[in-house]
Amino acid sequence: MSFGTMRLLIAAPKPVSPGRNGYVQRVRWHAQLLFCSNAHESLSGWAKSIRVYNVSMATVGVFASIFDPMGRVLLVRRAYGSRRWTTPGGRVEQGESPLAALQREVTEEIACEVRIAHLLGVYAKPYRDDLVLSFLAELVRGTPRACFPEICDIAFFAREKLPRELAFNARLRVEDAFENCRGIFRVFDSAASLAPPSFPQGGKV
Repeated sequence: MSFGTMRLLIAAPKPVSPGRNGYVQRVRWHAQLLFCSNAHESLSGWAKSIRVYNVSMATVGVFASIFDPMGRVLLVRRAYGSRRWTTPGGRVEQGESPLAALQREVTEEIACEVRIAHLLGVYAKPYRDDLVLSFLAELVRGTPRACFPEICDIAFFAREKLPRELAFNARLRVEDAFENCRGIFRVFDSAASLAPPSFPQGGKV
């Protein structure tokens, strides 16, 4: 399948069966389009043209895993709601490509520009009609800082020092990033499947 064909398909709804199986089929269809390229050059060549048209899922989110030279991952702490730590990112707006949305969210949250390397994974919550795309990215301009009013703190964390206030689904994305996964696909069937195990208390390094 050519990139041109993928551009055409992403703009059209795909018939699927109802219920959870239908949802997973839709997610896998969208994910397969993203999995077709691991190279940044090809990814940037067609993913920028993807737009959210007629997507039956309520929300699509994009997040970046950014590492420093010491191998620590950058996390941001929300300044609202549960004030948990997560990776930089947010929701894809209507008519916006995933890569453009990620660049915008990173700029809004940490005042930096990034180069997107490859797709780490796709994370779906059928019970909430929610889909998240996680990308590996590297800083190319700027020094990370917390940008109010969305972010109240930022820090780089080693794998063994991840903070307790890190949502379980965000922790899985981070762990997959430490493993340098490519195109992993995870489905969470219910809120109970996101119940965190007991993690040791972490801290900033």
